[in-house]
Amino acid sequence: MRQKSFNSFLTKKFLIFVGTPVLLVVCTFYLVLTHRIEEDHLNRFQAGAAECSHQLDRRMNQLQTTLRRLSENNAVTINLMLGITRKVEEVLAQEFAPAHGAVYVVLPHDGDLGDGDQNGGELLLPYGARIPGGNTLVKTALGQAPRVFQFMDDEALTPLTVFSLPITRKDGTIVGTAGVVYDLAADESLWKLLVPNPGERLLAITGDRMINLRDNQAGVLPQGVSLETLNRPDAGMQFPHIWLAKLRNFDHLYFSASPGPLNDEKSFWFLVLSGIGLMIFILLCGVAVYVAHSVSRPVADIAAQADLIAGNPANRALSEANIPYVELKQLVAAFNRLLTTLAESEQKLARAKKMEAVGLLAGGVAHDLNNILSGLVGYPEILMMNDDLPPDVIEILELIQNSGNRAAFIVNDLLTIARGVASHHEILNLNWVVESYFVSPEADLLRQSHSHISLDTELDPELLNVKASMVHLGKVVANLVLNAAEAMTEKGDRVVVKTENRYIREPFERYEIIAPGEYVVLSIADNGPGIPPEHRDQIFEPFYTKKKMGKSGTGLGLTIVWNTVHDTGGFVDMDTGDWGCRFDLYLPATREDFVAQGEKPGMDAYRGRGETILIVDDEPDQQRVAAAMLDVLGYKSVGVPNGEEAVAYLRKNSADLVLIDMIMGAGMNGRETYEALVRLRPGQKAVIASGFAETVDVQAAQALGAGQYVKKPYTIEKIGTAIRAELDR
Repeated sequence: MRQKSFNSFLTKKFLIFVGTPVLLVVCTFYLVLTHRIEEDHLNRFQAGAAECSHQLDRRMNQLQTTLRRLSENNAVTINLMLGITRKVEEVLAQEFAPAHGAVYVVLPHDGDLGDGDQNGGELLLPYGARIPGGNTLVKTALGQAPRVFQFMDDEALTPLTVFSLPITRKDGTIVGTAGVVYDLAADESLWKLLVPNPGERLLAITGDRMINLRDNQAGVLPQGVSLETLNRPDAGMQFPHIWLAKLRNFDHLYFSASPGPLNDEKSFWFLVLSGIGLMIFILLCGVAVYVAHSVSRPVADIAAQADLIAGNPANRALSEANIPYVELKQLVAAFNRLLTTLAESEQKLARAKKMEAVGLLAGGVAHDLNNILSGLVGYPEILMMNDDLPPDVIEILELIQNSGNRAAFIVNDLLTIARGVASHHEILNLNWVVESYFVSPEADLLRQSHSHISLDTELDPELLNVKASMVHLGKVVANLVLNAAEAMTEKGDRVVVKTENRYIREPFERYEIIAPGEYVVLSIADNGPGIPPEHRDQIFEPFYTKKKMGKSGTGLGLTIVWNTVHDTGGFVDMDTGDWGCRFDLYLPATREDFVAQGEKPGMDAYRGRGETILIVDDEPDQQRVAAAMLDVLGYKSVGVPNGEEAVAYLRKNSADLVLIDMIMGAGMNGRETYEALVRLRPGQKAVIASGFAETVDVQAAQALGAGQYVKKPYTIEKIGTAIRAELDR
């Protein structure tokens, strides 16, 4: 898919969102303007038609007034009565001479003319006057009506208007007819008033003919125009190629104008507005390019900087120096925060990978190491149960056992930080865990070796419970107290262990982001020198220590703290300075009840009663260690090296309980072995053992009905308690 340029995108959008309204405004203005122009032209056309009609009315009134004066002229009447037509013509020539297209005539009445008059019954005209259309046409018109409009019967088709009035004696006897023949085309003075503007015409329309009265040019009516159309009451004046307005009081006469000037003016304004629109568009293009460049340039700068950061991770921040907009500055600031968070996440990921590597290493060797350590831990315990041993031998055996236990603790620490290893969680009260540590031999030894410091507690009596591993949580308290004590060298220094309930309403960021929730907080503070800034980001990494390795630990103490707290779903916060150091451990609180453990039972509580125990373990040494312990406890034991032989044994024999190693080299593992045994003997009791930490396979076997999980290396107490509890269940 073709990628879009942000600059081009902004330019197009600006032109669309700004140019479109401008175009609409220009188009609307053009439509309004042309409407106004049409109204103006129409008003002028109507005014021209009204003025033309007025001027024609005025001229007709003038003609009628003069004609009335002619009909009432005594000289004309007397001469007609006497039959002296020549005198009538003289009067016409002197007082009613032809002018402005009007010729005044007199038609004597038949029978009243003298016998000696050679022109009796003929039309009388002024001397030298000529009537368009001939005397016969006019005589006919004079006899028809007071006013007649008709065309001459010649090629010119000249329209004539004929007015007539009777000439009477005093007794009312008609002696003749006075008339005026008016040729509008010949009235030059009137034409200047009738059609003063170019394109205007006065038309006579009869039939399908249209005659321009100015030049007597005839033509055919335009398509769609007819007398029927023009005579309808709802007829308009505007036709595609001609405007027509019928003149009042004048049949067949129409004032005409061409729409050409209107179209020309429309075209003019269209060109003007098009030019203005084009100029505005060009201006908008320039503004759009400028605005798009102004907006996109900072974005392009940010993109370029981001590209540099992608190419060189050492560049860890975008510059805000040339960013002019607040929103983009906020974006840059957010991006920089993201980069910071990413860097921190990368560091955390590196630490997690390091822990995972250690965990994988621990998980890979823990089972074998614990199998090896079983002999170092188990056999000395069995031998020391002999009361006849000399003291120096007992001392050596205790040394061997303690060395094995220390090695087992180190393996257990490695398993604690192994990635994905499940631990057994139970309901605990943190106050009980702290108090148990403070009365332990380990705390007594710490007080003896660091007598210059004081160990104090501030425990909340209303403390809620937590769900965690008791062993691991005890190690957390022990490790943090030991670290605090070893960091202080002056007399009067103090370590304070504090517990409290704390509700977090909003997430807040300290050493890590603490999520909202209800927590039990374990705080361990000292007033020592604090942790130097260069070490603060690495203190939770495995094997990172400033102590002499092996002198007071393995370098896994704070790593165990971190993993144990996060295994519960909690968070770790650390604050340090010249005043000392404080670790705050946020453990999710629970409302479930805690039942404190009582004193450890004696061996009699978990002795056997002669029951048969089937030991399933692929390590012969482990079989021997377990068998020796079971013999001491009063059990009978049988050993097999794998699950297949265990199934074969139980097909022919029975066992009160099966002690199953979860991890075996070949064949079925512990879970698969127990599944096969349960299918063979439903309800078969079993105890799970492993040199590795508790896994999902252990949980699956327990879900099928297996009993407790015993972690290697074996001790008489652990194996005896687990077996007795399962047998008595």
